[in-house]
Amino acid sequence: DITEKKAAERYQFAEQAKSRFLAAISHELRTPLNFILGMLELLQEAELPSNAMKIIRDIFTVSNLLLNLINDILDLSKVEAGKLELSSAPFDLYATLKHALELVSFRVHEKQIDLSLQVLEGVPKVVIGDANRFRQVLLNLLSNAIKFTPGKGKVTVICKLQEELEEKYQICVEVHDTGIGIRKEHYSNLFTLFGKLKDDRAQNSNAMGCGLGLAISKQLCEVMDGSIGVESEYGVGSKFWFTISVQKMRLSDAQETPEMVAAVCDENTYARQKRILLVEDNDFNVSVVCAMLAKHEHEVDVAGNGLIATDLFQEREYDLILMDCEMPIMDGYEATAQIRALEKQNESARRTPIIGLTAFAMKGDREECLDAGMD
Repeated sequence: DITEKKAAERYQFAEQAKSRFLAAISHELRTPLNFILGMLELLQEAELPSNAMKIIRDIFTVSNLLLNLINDILDLSKVEAGKLELSSAPFDLYATLKHALELVSFRVHEKQIDLSLQVLEGVPKVVIGDANRFRQVLLNLLSNAIKFTPGKGKVTVICKLQEELEEKYQICVEVHDTGIGIRKEHYSNLFTLFGKLKDDRAQNSNAMGCGLGLAISKQLCEVMDGSIGVESEYGVGSKFWFTISVQKMRLSDAQETPEMVAAVCDENTYARQKRILLVEDNDFNVSVVCAMLAKHEHEVDVAGNGLIATDLFQEREYDLILMDCEMPIMDGYEATAQIRALEKQNESARRTPIIGLTAFAMKGDREECLDAGMD
């Protein structure tokens, strides 16, 4: 039917336009936000009066919330389009749990909350799955627990092995808090889009969020062959839990270590001063990255586009290249490809690690960097 075909074409065109819009707007929002967060991170290490430090920490917290909102909107668009994909790679489950707790340690310290982690017997240390998505769900539950737990309260994370199959583990993570609790009639609204908890006892009604986090967490858990739920006693506290399915590590998985990872993560990578080439056309980003690298006394050359970068690469030897993707004259993809070609021409040249710097976060962006030759 011609009418149905045209409708399908219009729908496909609209979806493509939506994806392009989201990619562009997320990039334009992330770029200034990364500058703000980078500068605030540097300021937190400076010796400033306590009142100034509090202002800086507050701005840093709110900026992170804004960045998380952008991430949530992107994830929502991927879920709606059915394009939410998972990575599958070995990761240290224990380290991922600890890292999530470290990321919220500042807010925990500020509210004087007792935060603890319990990993029960039988939980595997290394598994195969999507560490970033696992951490995203856990951080969402942790953030909510800390938000609704009063000062000097308690938040406990418990990780346990729910089931072991022939090739998979079913992992369960519980987040217990001594917060304000939730009435049972509100349970069904928690995991719906834009569903927000409303309670007069919350210290700040504006801190309720936009109602995306739990809905996206539910979608992520389902994609990872798991589920999510809540048990709560009003006025006493809550227990949010989620399960995910991860694959068991095989001996072949442990032995398959890409050379590029070894090149970037060599044990001596950070042991001495490095000569680094920063390829970036945004002056704000240059100032942040250079300031951070200067703290470790690294020597930095700056190239404003890929063409200048390839010229500098032929003149000097670098330990590391930080490569922006979108630049005038020559972008980071073409510059990386040319640098890899130059390395092949010179058989004695070692492979220089190239780390992509980009605010793009849509499907295929990471793959495009890797395909160009970045690490």
